[in-house]
Amino acid sequence: MLKPADISSILPKKELILAETLLNAKLVSIKHLLTTRNVPSIDAISQNGIIEVLCAFMYNSRNPKIQPITISVSPEMTSIEILNDPMVQLLSCVFNDIRVVLKGNDIINLWIKGLSDEAIEAFEILQDKQLIDLCLRTLLHKETEDFPILTSKTSKAYRIENSNCFSGEEIVNVILSNKLFMYLITQCVLNDNFYSIPLPGWKKEEVENEPYFNDLSNIFKNVYLIGSGETWVSAYLIISQPFDSIVHCLV
Repeated sequence: MLKPADISSILPKKELILAETLLNAKLVSIKHLLTTRNVPSIDAISQNGIIEVLCAFMYNSRNPKIQPITISVSPEMTSIEILNDPMVQLLSCVFNDIRVVLKGNDIINLWIKGLSDEAIEAFEILQDKQLIDLCLRTLLHKETEDFPILTSKTSKAYRIENSNCFSGEEIVNVILSNKLFMYLITQCVLNDNFYSIPLPGWKKEEVENEPYFNDLSNIFKNVYLIGSGETWVSAYLIISQPFDSIVHCLV
């Protein structure tokens, strides 16, 4: 069920501080440090859930070759551990531009941009064979050519209210079988329990009839969609505060 929400209350001040931090940070290319380059794109996408999610985001954006994505990393990992992480190593098999965001000498984020031609072809093959995660194919399938333009006057936000509660065990099983949900909850925790992604093209009645949105309301205390238009269409999904019981089960 969708309920109108106040946009000004959704974006926390700490998120504005984080944005300012990223603007003042330094971007350094690391592609030359990634040695796993001989793995075919189709294998990198199909073997790593995070890579698959990132490819889906970028492929379904308006500009898959230039759209950047920022990924948070665990503050407990050293720079060497981050660079040697198997997922990070596979990024060079799929993306053209891979950088790290540095604060001092510490890596605070990964910054990737541009699906390679090989990766675009590989993703399309996997999608045609229905080997891409069902939730990704469902939620990110909308056309983005008519991405709504958000302004303070025309934008409207809706909160997704829980209409079908699951037990803790049921929702954990849903998360474990869903690559997008795993990614969202991980990034949300790493971003001080707040995260957002572009999610254009959804109308109100479509949202209310799609079970995946209700699943999200069983995972996060706050789930919002922001959009605009005379006939309202979504532009962004915002999530915050995953339930403690779920986080504890997954950690």
